[in-house]
Amino acid sequence: MFVALQKTVRETVGDDAGVNFVSALQANAKAISFLRDEVEKLDKKIADLEQREILETSNTASPPLLDTPDDWLTSGTEEIDAEVRIEEARIKARQRFDDIERALLSEQVDPPWRDAVDAQVQDAFFNTAALDGAYLDAMDCRSQRCRLEVEFATDVNLEAAQASLAFALIDLAPRMAVEYEDVPGEPGRVRAIMYFARKGYLLLEN
Repeated sequence: MFVALQKTVRETVGDDAGVNFVSALQANAKAISFLRDEVEKLDKKIADLEQREILETSNTASPPLLDTPDDWLTSGTEEIDAEVRIEEARIKARQRFDDIERALLSEQVDPPWRDAVDAQVQDAFFNTAALDGAYLDAMDCRSQRCRLEVEFATDVNLEAAQASLAFALIDLAPRMAVEYEDVPGEPGRVRAIMYFARKGYLLLEN
C-alpha cells in the first residue's frame, strides 16, 4: 500500500517530497499501531484487576465453602486446640494453688517468723505509694509459707502493687505465686491471693 502511495505522491509533488511524505505516514502508522497494542494491554490489565477485585470481595463477604467432609472435620481445629490449651493451663494453675494451700495448712506456726513477716507487710501497706487503694483482708503465716488476701480498688496498678509486696518480703519470703479473682458484687475491684515461701524453701516441694 505504501509503495503505491509513494508512487502517486512522487508523481504529484516530486520525488523528494513524496519520499518524505510517505516516510512520515509510515512512522505515524507504526506509532498508531504501537499505541493500539498498548491500549489493548491496558484494557486486559483493567479487566484482570476488576475480576480480582470481584473475587476478593466475594471471599471477604462470606466464609469459604468446605468442599469435603475432611474439611468439616479439620476446620477450626487451631482455634479449638488453643482453647483446649488455655483450659488445660487454667486447670493446672488451679491445681498448683490448691496444692500450695494444702501444704500451708499442714504446717505448724513459727511465731517469730510469722511476726517478722507481719511487720514487713504492715510497713509496706503504710509506707508504699503503690499500695494506696489496696487493703489487706487476711494473712496466714505458718513456718514455711504465708498466704495474703489483698483487695485492690479499681484504680490501683496491680503490677506495681504486687512488685512492692514482693520487694518488702524479699529477705524473708522471696518466692511468690499470685492468683486474681473478681470481688463479687463490686465491679472493677480485684482480690489477689498471694502465697509466699520462706527463704530457703519452695512454694511446692517436688
